[in-house]
Amino acid sequence: MATLNKGTTSISYKYNSDGIRYEKNVNGVVHKYYLMGSSITAETIIDGNTTTHIEYFYDSYGTYGFSIDGTFYYYVKNLQGAVMKIRDENNNPETFTTPGKSLRYRKV
Repeated sequence: MATLNKGTTSISYKYNSDGIRYEKNVNGVVHKYYLMGSSITAETIIDGNTTTHIEYFYDSYGTYGFSIDGTFYYYVKNLQGAVMKIRDENNNPETFTTPGKSLRYRKV
């Protein structure tokens, strides 16, 4: 386990025997990562009494989408593979707040 304390922020990480992180705790908000090899296939975020479950989906080109508590979102990528947009399962564009301020969007 690795731990960092700076000011009012406390962060700890847990790693498996291959050195891959499987848990992160930031000021009591716990992120549990579920792995297949070195790829994250799912994540559970526990923040007090609130639990959010995220599943990540892959194809031969990498991640193509994710679901948050059962709602599917997919990435719209450019030719270089960078994510340009995120759309919901009805093809509506999604807007997310800054990562870290919202549990709705996590970059894989």
